[in-house]
Parts: sequence; structure tokens; C-alpha cells
Amino acid sequence: MSWLQNARNLPIVALGGSNRTFAKIARRKRREMDLPVHGYRLTAEDCFNIFADVLGKNQDERSKISGLAKDRSDIIVGGMLPLITGLQYIEAPSVMFSQASLREGIVFEYIKKHTGHAVVMPMPSSMTQDDEES
Repeated sequence: MSWLQNARNLPIVALGGSNRTFAKIARRKRREMDLPVHGYRLTAEDCFNIFADVLGKNQDERSKISGLAKDRSDIIVGGMLPLITGLQYIEAPSVMFSQASLREGIVFEYIKKHTGHAVVMPMPSSMTQDDEES
């Protein structure tokens, strides 16, 4: 994947639930629950520290981490690895999280292409789903 080297030292925009878990854990730890996950930023070092903390715990201990869904405590390490690897590989300084998914982006592009109308994204605060279970 040598083409990724063209993105060296650029921030990463992360999609997907496992990636958003980094933001949810950080928001809870920092008591920043009023900030939406969409657009939330962490440094690479923040992500590495969160990953080290998660990795250092067994499944029962992970299930008690605020911001991590209990039903994902068994698979979250594997879910976090792609972002950690990407941050290391391109030496990204930071990551910004998106509540939208790749699927939504494809649908939005399709609608615009076939109707000529752009889809208006919802306000970031209305996109944040962060209940006590996740």
C-alpha cells in the first residue's frame, strides 16, 4: 500500500463504530459529553494511549470502560487495530471522527448524481449517539 505514503503526516478522518469508540472513551474520560462525536479530534498520542489502556485489560475489565459498549469488549482490540496501524504507517498527527459512514456517503453521491440535488447533512450534535451502553 505504498500509495498511502502520499498521505504521510496528514490527519485521518475515521468512520465506523470501532473508530468512534476512541472518541467516546476520550469524551467520557475528559467529561466532554456536550461535544459531539462527529468532528471530534484526538491526537495520535491520545489514540495510542487509549489503545494501550484497552489492550492492557482483560475482557471483563474492558467491559467496564466508560464509552466502550459492553457487547464489544471481546472484539474491540481487533476493531481498533486498523486505525492504530494507519496512524503509525502514515505518521498521522491526529484523527477526526465522523458519525456518518461510507454507506451514507455513497448514497449521498448517488442522490446528487441522479437528481442534481445535494443532500444536506444533519447538524453534528444531532448525529451523536452516545448512550450509557456505548
